[in-house]
Amino acid sequence: MVDYLSVSISILVITGLFMYHCLPEYMQECTPKNIILSEDIIQHHILSFLPPKNRLYINKATNKNATIALRRDFVRAYYPHVILKALGGIERCVNNYCFIKSLPQMVGSTDYIDGVRIVDLPDTDSNVYLGIDNFRRPFAILRYWVGPTDEYDTDGDYETEPYKPLVVPKQVVVSMFQRYTSSSPYLHAVLSANYMTTWCLGTCYSSRYMPGDNCVSEETLEKIGQLLNGQRIILKGWRCQCLVLGITKELVSL
Repeated sequence: MVDYLSVSISILVITGLFMYHCLPEYMQECTPKNIILSEDIIQHHILSFLPPKNRLYINKATNKNATIALRRDFVRAYYPHVILKALGGIERCVNNYCFIKSLPQMVGSTDYIDGVRIVDLPDTDSNVYLGIDNFRRPFAILRYWVGPTDEYDTDGDYETEPYKPLVVPKQVVVSMFQRYTSSSPYLHAVLSANYMTTWCLGTCYSSRYMPGDNCVSEETLEKIGQLLNGQRIILKGWRCQCLVLGITKELVSL
């Protein structure tokens, strides 16, 4: 619930600062001026009345430092260390990646975040998108390219795994997300049977394009780290064509 007394006090403080610093110049020159508010006012007075989820998406240049601080607090609170390490660390997350709001169609019928399409993502240079869904579950959406290779994997049961060979490179989206709302972020670092059972992968494209199984493992995180660092990742399938993953189309077209 909004504390209207605090809001009123903040408005009076901001108005007073404006009149003290800017009004004399306005009266003398009668020309518009850009008002630059201090970081302290932005973060502790104005931003404090926004819902936490909405503070992340403020991108104006004058508020950049406050926005970075809010994003840093967000990723520390919601993402376990092992996930952040695979994504390149806290500073890379807050400075290089895109923060997005969750859309209803991102969550599938099983409550997996496996409905994200390329058209759902902002058209940016970022290949990683961070945020929380309506169930307050943190996610990291990865956008990369999948390409064909001349190799085939002969293991597995072909009859139970029909496939259509990939002919040309294809861009896909895969989500890595916290499976349950009640999962504590600080328990994620404990691996059980080599699986991080509270974090999963999901996609509305083929599951054979994912860098691992449904449950995130140490091997999965290692592949994601290599992928985001510009390396080519070779994936084996079930008696089907082996695939190569890359962050750019050029990497999978070699």
